[in-house]
Amino acid sequence: MSCPHVTGAAAIVKAAYPRWSTTAIKSALMTTAYVVDPKKHENEREFACGSGLLNPTKAVDPGLVFDASEKDYVDFLCKQSYNTTTARKITRDKSVCRGIKPARAWDLNYPSFSLAVEDGHEIKGNFHRTVTNVGKPNSTYNVSIVMPDSIKVNVEPSVLSFTDIGEKKSFCVDVNGQHITQVPIISGSITWKNGKHVVKSPLVIYNVLPSVFLTNPLYRTQRLSTHQTHISPGERSSFQPH
Repeated sequence: MSCPHVTGAAAIVKAAYPRWSTTAIKSALMTTAYVVDPKKHENEREFACGSGLLNPTKAVDPGLVFDASEKDYVDFLCKQSYNTTTARKITRDKSVCRGIKPARAWDLNYPSFSLAVEDGHEIKGNFHRTVTNVGKPNSTYNVSIVMPDSIKVNVEPSVLSFTDIGEKKSFCVDVNGQHITQVPIISGSITWKNGKHVVKSPLVIYNVLPSVFLTNPLYRTQRLSTHQTHISPGERSSFQPH
């Protein structure tokens, strides 16, 4: 039953902003959602409740959006070992993967952050994101981080100042922590606030057993020297984010 409700909410945002991309609309719905306590879904947490409960009223005034073009998504496929033939089976057009080097899937400009860490290894990762100001011309946003004390999260810069609507600003998120063992999911969030708007993104760290890294080709091909990888929307994993 969620599909018609989300479709209706998306239609409301689309009516308010006819020129927005589907990605911007999705971002507005996700970052303004009512917060749902992930602990109520103990086994899956954010992988069960997503960003929360939709709030269409706030979604038409999100302040900031995480936008991405159609080309960004095609490049995302190409960077994940798709070639022109396999990518076209999804895009149904003349997209070409030629000349695009493999890259990190988790840097897709998506309004959430998820970090998979192999069991027994250190928590370490970084994300790059770009937000677009769709609120007031002169706005300053400060970051707020929620995460257990054992996990260190640094956002740089911690303040984003905009002077115009449509202006873009980028930031980097660094995540570090001790070895993680038999801890299924660690929940947190990164929120940008300017006194009026609250732009919240879930940040999830989850434990993956070594056997999954060895048998899942997506983990195996992206495995880093620190024995970790990241999952973004579109990839297969043992969890299916909503």
